[in-house]
Parts: sequence; structure tokens; C-alpha cells
Amino acid sequence: MAVESAPIPAAWKPGEKAEADMGAAMFAAGIEGWVKQEFWCEGRKYKADFVFKKERVLVEVIGAAHLAGRDKLEADCERYAIAASRGWLVVHVTAKSIRKGTAVEWVEKALQTRRAT
Repeated sequence: MAVESAPIPAAWKPGEKAEADMGAAMFAAGIEGWVKQEFWCEGRKYKADFVFKKERVLVEVIGAAHLAGRDKLEADCERYAIAASRGWLVVHVTAKSIRKGTAVEWVEKALQTRRAT
């Protein structure tokens, strides 16, 4: 299901258009139970773009900020490794996958998998 561009809520920063689109796409698909920009790791100040606490699924919208150099890449890899080691499933999506509708499909499958166990 392809998604039209969503308006950006005033509280979100200008660089978060893809995140706004992902939130709108999940809302349109009837996906519930997520929190935006939520801390998910006890004892660390890690936030994810979208957090499904009950299912332990994190959704990260990958954009130019993730390509901002080696230190950022190292920090992201550490954060994702810690997430996996603590039982979280991380779904990475891009603006293109959001527009194509595949991002929502991936999140739906991840949630189905977690809810089935």
C-alpha cells in the first residue's frame, strides 16, 4: 500500500518528514500500540523512532543522519546490538520503503511474529 506524504506535526523537527510519513502510514494501516521517540533501554538513554513495548519491536527510520560519519555509525551499531541482546527486534525502514508501503508490511510481519510467540 503506497503512502502519500503526511503533513508534519508542528512538534516534530523539519528533518523528521520520513518519521511523520511512517507514523501516518502505520495509523492508516491500523497499526496500534506504538510510542514515538521513546526510551526503551533501562539504564541507557536510547530512544527509537517508534517503540512497541509489549512486542519488544523497535522501528528506526534510516536517513542521512545515520550516514553522518564513523562515530555515528559505531554508536548506532552498538545501540542495535544491545537491543538484540536484550530481546528487541529492530526494523529499519527508509523513506523509499515508507512510500512504497513495504515498511508497513515489515512492521506488520514483525508484530505478527512477536504476537504469535
